[in-house]
Amino acid sequence: MSEKLLQVKDLQTYFYTRAGVVKAVDGVSFELTSGQTLGIVGESGSGKSVTMMSLLGLIPQPPGKIVGGSAYFDGINLLTIPEQEKRKIRGKRISMIFQDPMTSLNPYLKISTQLTEVLLEHETITHKEALRRAIETMEQVGIPDAAARVNYYPHQFSGGMRQRVMIAMALITKPQLLIADEPTTALDVTVQAQILELLKSLQHDLGMSLIIITHDLGVVAGVSDEVLVMYAGRPVEYGKVDDIFYHPHHPYTHGLLRSIPRVDDVGAELYSIPGLPPDPAKLPVGCPFEPRCSFSGSTCKQSVEIPTRAISLDHKSVCHRVGGAT
Repeated sequence: MSEKLLQVKDLQTYFYTRAGVVKAVDGVSFELTSGQTLGIVGESGSGKSVTMMSLLGLIPQPPGKIVGGSAYFDGINLLTIPEQEKRKIRGKRISMIFQDPMTSLNPYLKISTQLTEVLLEHETITHKEALRRAIETMEQVGIPDAAARVNYYPHQFSGGMRQRVMIAMALITKPQLLIADEPTTALDVTVQAQILELLKSLQHDLGMSLIIITHDLGVVAGVSDEVLVMYAGRPVEYGKVDDIFYHPHHPYTHGLLRSIPRVDDVGAELYSIPGLPPDPAKLPVGCPFEPRCSFSGSTCKQSVEIPTRAISLDHKSVCHRVGGAT
């Protein structure tokens, strides 16, 4: 059996605002083994990014606060260790590709400075050696003429190349775990496919684990081993990628799958889940998806705990319904 690298159990992250308590992450649990890929899927505001930010200690406090749960990375609880210890892990053993490379890179600093900074922070290394590693990593992620372009500023790169720079920055320390937050946002489909293929290739070469955060189930279809579907800060379905795609049990998962355009249904009206996600500070009583769900019943509106149903050994759905959405 593969070694468990990351074990997250009942993670809860709340934001205390003037509008009320926002339960941005409320009871998220999952496991990740070495070399495995997990896809976290859901609409904007479902808590995907906040879950990862919580693990890395990047939640602004206040107004945010981790109020419960545990997150063991290689036997270390990331939620309880001192900040100094967390800094040794963050950027070195766990790296993250943040959303939108257009704003994640500092426009005032050369790429060389931004790439070597993480090495100089985490390793005992000369600036010359750090620069050599930076050039090697840029070449590894497919940036041509890296020796010259390492001295460019971010505005001298295209959006796709800036995304590759962000990937290089995350990989330069050879992390055990890479978190990719919407790694293909704002990229055309050709570049998107290249980035996903690049991540798969680098994962294989480095033997690292990978978490991909996205709102698009199509993105995770070809790269993930397991999928966690989130809605309104809560997990609603969790299982192997084939189970999620071919045997979805939660109505929300079924709705996301129906929303994917099909090449065999040309001319048909594109499906969208009716309604909008709820206000996170004013969640409805009962199941948060109930107002948008075509399968809802009287139980779904009641203030009772929603059961986690084990569909199979590796497939779970958090829903009152018994059986799948068909």
